[in-house]
Amino acid sequence: MSFNDVRPIETAIPESNELPAVRDKRSATDAILDVAFEEALTPALERSLSGKAALAVIVVVPTAAWVAHCKAFWERRFGNHWHILGRDGAIRSEHKSTVGNSTVAKVLAAGQSMVGIAASIDILPSALAASADHTMHLSVPIGAALQRVVEKHLGRSVAEQVPALAGAGLDFDDLASAFRPRSTSRQIVARIERATK
Repeated sequence: MSFNDVRPIETAIPESNELPAVRDKRSATDAILDVAFEEALTPALERSLSGKAALAVIVVVPTAAWVAHCKAFWERRFGNHWHILGRDGAIRSEHKSTVGNSTVAKVLAAGQSMVGIAASIDILPSALAASADHTMHLSVPIGAALQRVVEKHLGRSVAEQVPALAGAGLDFDDLASAFRPRSTSRQIVARIERATK
């Protein structure tokens, strides 16, 4: 027998209403940030961020550990036409309100969009703070929001409820480290609950 003689086995294709709903799985980092932005964005603001108009936006994150993750996520979600300025406060001589104002002025005067991401507005250039069209405050997902993070990560609905205070007080990497390959939702939530205590 040769490969030319091999015929595919025909299988019955189930009706479309029999297929389970499968959504795209997301990395833990993207799932956390996706839900954090969903909580902070209004539909109108999301439309304007995805549009072509030049905007000045500030994103206040819970802690400095969120800054690098948020910068990468912003570019993936809203496009690379944004000038992204992330400040975590690590370089004290540069991460202050008096540094970077001429860059902000040049970017905005050229009709480009700019976003500043930091745990405190005080370390962003004062020109950006003064000219911001929108300011968003991200928060650590807890309770029902954390359940949505687990669902986005796994790509499916989760039956059990996430306790209301699970995840409270955790930093970004503490939260993300609970999401491990081949973990069940129960295992992920149990890790977060242990870390929260």
